[in-house]
Amino acid sequence: MGPVFELRNRDKREYRIAVRTNEQYSAECFTNDLHEALLSKTGSRIWKCWNSKFVIKSDRPISINGQSDHAKIADLFAQHFSKVCDKPSSHDAGNLHRLYVNQRPTYTGTPYDKSYHTDVELVENMLSKMK
Repeated sequence: MGPVFELRNRDKREYRIAVRTNEQYSAECFTNDLHEALLSKTGSRIWKCWNSKFVIKSDRPISINGQSDHAKIADLFAQHFSKVCDKPSSHDAGNLHRLYVNQRPTYTGTPYDKSYHTDVELVENMLSKMK
């Protein structure tokens, strides 16, 4: 094989190494940013970092029933739910309220199980596995 072939292969190999290195740096940068946000325990900062890494931003405009104005969409939801939900004074709502009031004094909640325990280290380990 000639020198042109060898140069081509060398450049191709260097390119692949550069791509792999860049991917590793990107993953490291992501992990560090999220780790710092978790350590600072600032909820808004954590979610901002999370969304920048995982949430795919859509350029499509939101349209519901042909409406794209947020206030009009909210009005559509309000109209819909006012039609399908019972009023608080209805017979069924009264029955549900009595059932709740009767069961509330004996409710103890879900027993605490250590399997539900979550800490920063667990979150960090789970995120590092998501690649």
